Amino acid sequence: MKAFSPRSKALAVAAVALYAYPGLTSASTLSVDTSHPDSSTFATGESVVATFTGSGLAPNSASTITIVVKDEHDAVIGKSSVAVSAGADGTFRAPWTAPSDRLGFYRVFPTLADGTTLAKISSRKAGYFTYAIVPDPAKRADYGAAGSFFGMQGGFNKDVNVIPYLGVRWILGGYGWSQQEKDHPGEFAENIAAAKAKGQPFPPISQAVEDVWYQGKRWNTFGLPSLNGVPKWAEVPGTGGTAQSVINQASEGKWSAYTELAAKQFATLHPAWAKRYIQVTWEPVYPWGFKGTDEQLIRTYQLAYPAIRKGDPNALVIGPTGGGIGEGDVEWAERLLKAGLGKYLDGFAIHPYFPLPPEQNGLIDRIDSLKSIIRQYVGRDLPLFGTEQGYATGEDPEKEIIQAEGLVRENLILLGEGFRLNFAFYVHDYPGEPGYGFYYNLSTAAFGANKVSPKPVVPAYANMTNLLDGHKPVQRIEWMGATALGYAYQRGPDVVLALWDYGVKPRSVTLPVGKSPVQVFDMMGNSRTLAPSAGGQATVTLTPDPIYIKGVAADIWGSEAKRPLVLSQPRMNVFPGQKVALKASLSSPTGKAVTGRIVVTPDSQIQDKPITVDVKLTAKPLAGAVFLPLPADLPVGRYMARVALEVGGASVAAGGVLLNVQAPIAVSDVHAAFANGQPAVTARLTNLTGAALAASSTLRIAGLPGKRPEAAVNLAGGSSRLVTYDVSDLQPDNDHIYTATIAITTATGYKSANDVTVTFSPVVYASSAPKLDAVLADWPGQPVTVEGRSRLVRSPQYYNPVLAAKAKFTWDTKNLYLAFDVTDPTHYQPFTGFDTWKGDCLQLEFNLDPGKKAANTGNAVADSGSLRHTEIDIALTKNGPEAYRTMSYDPAKLPVRLLTASEVSVSVSQLPAGLRYRMAIPWTSLGAASVPFSGQRIGFAAYVNDANNATQLDPSALGMYVDSNTKDPSKFGELVLTSK
Repeated sequence: MKAFSPRSKALAVAAVALYAYPGLTSASTLSVDTSHPDSSTFATGESVVATFTGSGLAPNSASTITIVVKDEHDAVIGKSSVAVSAGADGTFRAPWTAPSDRLGFYRVFPTLADGTTLAKISSRKAGYFTYAIVPDPAKRADYGAAGSFFGMQGGFNKDVNVIPYLGVRWILGGYGWSQQEKDHPGEFAENIAAAKAKGQPFPPISQAVEDVWYQGKRWNTFGLPSLNGVPKWAEVPGTGGTAQSVINQASEGKWSAYTELAAKQFATLHPAWAKRYIQVTWEPVYPWGFKGTDEQLIRTYQLAYPAIRKGDPNALVIGPTGGGIGEGDVEWAERLLKAGLGKYLDGFAIHPYFPLPPEQNGLIDRIDSLKSIIRQYVGRDLPLFGTEQGYATGEDPEKEIIQAEGLVRENLILLGEGFRLNFAFYVHDYPGEPGYGFYYNLSTAAFGANKVSPKPVVPAYANMTNLLDGHKPVQRIEWMGATALGYAYQRGPDVVLALWDYGVKPRSVTLPVGKSPVQVFDMMGNSRTLAPSAGGQATVTLTPDPIYIKGVAADIWGSEAKRPLVLSQPRMNVFPGQKVALKASLSSPTGKAVTGRIVVTPDSQIQDKPITVDVKLTAKPLAGAVFLPLPADLPVGRYMARVALEVGGASVAAGGVLLNVQAPIAVSDVHAAFANGQPAVTARLTNLTGAALAASSTLRIAGLPGKRPEAAVNLAGGSSRLVTYDVSDLQPDNDHIYTATIAITTATGYKSANDVTVTFSPVVYASSAPKLDAVLADWPGQPVTVEGRSRLVRSPQYYNPVLAAKAKFTWDTKNLYLAFDVTDPTHYQPFTGFDTWKGDCLQLEFNLDPGKKAANTGNAVADSGSLRHTEIDIALTKNGPEAYRTMSYDPAKLPVRLLTASEVSVSVSQLPAGLRYRMAIPWTSLGAASVPFSGQRIGFAAYVNDANNATQLDPSALGMYVDSNTKDPSKFGELVLTSK
C-alpha cells in the first residue's frame, strides 16, 4: 500500500500561495504541543494538555499567555490565561489543561503579553493550534467488510494513528500494475515467489493501514485493490494521463496475466472475505486522465474481466472510476456503457467529487441519472462505489466549516442513495493541491506526514461514522421544506435519522418518532434526550450542520414499517399553470376500517390554504390522488407540498412531494453569429413539456436601443428549434461584451427572461496567410480597439492614459493569426520566460470550449482540465520576441514553457509610438483536436500589460473582451470564425 494518492502526480505546474506572517516587534517565540502531539485527536474522556514553550523573554522574568478558544463556527467558547516564568536563558515551559467537556473541534489562540503568538507551520496558518474530541474508538463496533461503509484514501503514517479515531475501515490496496511490474512483465510473480520463500506475504503488509491497533486491540481494515496504471514498457506512447494509458497490443497478454495473478493473490491473502472488490482503472477521463479512445478503455476491461474472475471467482470487478459525478461525468459514463463497458463490470465505481453545497447543485439528480443509465444499458442495477471524494480548503480557515458540513452531507447522501462504500480524501494537506486534508500538515513530509492537527471535518466525520457505520439506507426524507433533506438508516432494530437544511435560515420541523424518548446528536456528536409529544411527534431545528435522531420507532421509519401513506412520486418536474396530481397509496394504520383525511400543505407561493380530502380506509391499500393547481406565474424553483394522513384528528403518517418547477421553454446555446457578414444572435428554444406549445420571443441587448428582434415559435412537446435574431439594425460594436436578454411569452401567459453575454467579433477567413511584418491596415477585418480608464483591469495606481491597443484577427485551417498595435512610448521589459508578464507584454487567453460550464467538483485535476483553456504571453525581451505558455489545461500535452517557432510564430518590433505584435498560432498549440470550421466560436481575452520602471511593483493592464483580472474563461468574450 502506497501512502500517497495517484492524484499527487496530476498537476505538472502548481502555484503555491505563500502566506507571510507580519513580523513581530518582540524577539520572543512561542510554540505548543498537545498531549497527543502526533495528531491532537482525543477520545471522549481523555484529558487534553497543551504545553507551551518559548524563548526570548527577559532572564528570570514572568509573563502571561492569554488564551481564546473557538469552535468550528468561530464562536468563542472559552477564555483563559497561563502564567509563565522564564529561566536564566529566557526560555519557558507552561502546561495548560484545555477544555474537553464536549465532543468537537477546538481552535485555540494563545498570545504572550508582548504580542507573540504561534508561527505558521506548513499548512496551518499563524496564530492558533487545533485539537478535536471524538467518540472513543474502543467502543466502536466492527461490522466487517460486508457492513462497513466508510473509507479513506492517502496520507497515512504508521506513527499517526488516525484511522480508529475517524472510524475508517476501507483503504486502498497496493496492486497498481505500473508499480508492481514497473521494470518488466512477470515482476509481480517473481516478488511473490521471493516473499513466499521467506515466509512473508506480498505485497507486504502496510503498518500504516493494515496493521492498525488501538489500546492493544487490532483495528481491522479492508483493502480495495486498484490495478490502475500501465508500465512504460506496456503503454502506447503519448496516451498516458494522470493514472492510465492505452496498453500496446504486444502487452495485452501481459495485462491479462497480471490481473489474473493480482486477483488470485489478493484472494490468497484475504480468504475469509465473502466479496473481494477489485477496481481496474483510476480517473481514465479524456484528455487529462487518459488520452486514448473509449474503445481502447473498454478493451482494458475486456481483457481484465475474465482474467480477474478466473483468478478469483468471488471477485467483483468495479470501474471505470471517473473523476466526478457532475453532468459531464454522467454523460461520459453513459457513453461508455452504451458502447458495452457494462458487460465487464460487477459494480460501478466513481470519484463522486461534487460542488458544494451538494443538494443545491443537484447531487441526488446526478445519482438518479447515473442509476437510470446503468439500468438502461446494463439491463440491471449495479452497486455503486465511491473511491475518492474530497474538498480543498486551500489555506482559508473560513472554508473549513464548508468542508466539514459539505463532506459529511455528501457522505450521508451517498449512503442514503445506496452506495456500497465511499472513500474520503485525504488524511492531511500536501503540496500542489492545498487544503484537501482532514488535518493540517505540521511536518516537512509531503505525503504520510508524521505530525498533523485536525480541521473541523475530523470530529464531524468521526461522529457520523460512529453513528452510522453498519447501517443501511431505508428512505430519503424530502418533505420537510424546500431546502431541507434527510435520510433514515437502519441496522437491526436501530433506526437513525440524519437531517439538515442547506438554506440560509434555521428551519423548525416536526416529525413522528414514536412514543419513547430519542437521542438527538449534533454534528460533532454531543447528545441530548428529547421526549416526544403525546402524539409521538418531535420538533427539532435544522441548519447546514446535520443532526442525528437515534432511537426513532422502527415501525414508523424502519424497512419493515407498515406505511399507511406512500407517495408514488416524491419528486416531480412540473410547470407553471399545471394541475399536478399528487398520487398516493393509502391504508388504515390499524388494519380496521376508519375514516381519515389527506391534508396537502403546499408552499405559500403556490397557495395559502391547505387542501383536505376525506378518505375511507381499510387494510387494503387504496390508490388516490389530490390535484394541486400551480399558479401560471409561479417562478422557476423548488417547492414543497407536504402530505399528511390524519385519523381522528391526529397525524398518523407524513410525507411530501418536491416540485421542481421549470420554465416551459428552455433557452440554451445562445451566441453571436454572422450571416453574410451581418451580426445575429442564435438561440435554441426547447419545449420541456409533453404538449405542443406556441410562444413569442424577443431579444434585447443592453446599451443598444432600437427595435427588438422578434421570433415566434410553435414547438411540439419535447422538441427544440434554433432561432436566429437579426441584430444588424442595432449595429453592435466588435469590441464589447454585451448582455442580451431573451424574453419568452407562452400562449398560456407564462413569461420568462434569460440573460446571457454575447460578443460580436468576426474573425475573417484568410485566403492567404497574412504577413507578420505587415501594417495593421493590410490585415483583413475590422480593428478592435481597447483604450481608456474604463478598460483598466489591473493596478489602477499605475494607469498610463497613453496606453491603448488596436487588434485584428484572421484564421485559416492551420493557424489563428493575431495582430496588435500597442501605443506605449516607454518600453520596459527586463524579464524573460515565465516572468515576462511583469513587464510590457500581451497576455492572451484562449478557451476552445466557450459556452461549456467549467467543472467545479472539488477535484482540482478534473476541474482544471474541464475546459481547453490556455494562456500565452507575448513579449519583446532582451533575447528577442518570446512566446511563453503560462497556463495549460493539459500540461502533458501543452507544457507550460517557452514555445518554439513551430509552436507559435512571433514577430514583435519596437516603434516610436509603441510595439507591433504579430503572431501565427497553430490550432494544435491551443489544444484543437480537429480542423476549425466557419461558425466555430473561440473564447478569447487579451491583457495589454504595461510597466514603466523597476519601482512599479505590478503592471497595469487594459482588458480586451474581459472586465477583470480573474482569468476566468466563463468571463471571456468570443471570436466567431467566419467564412471567406
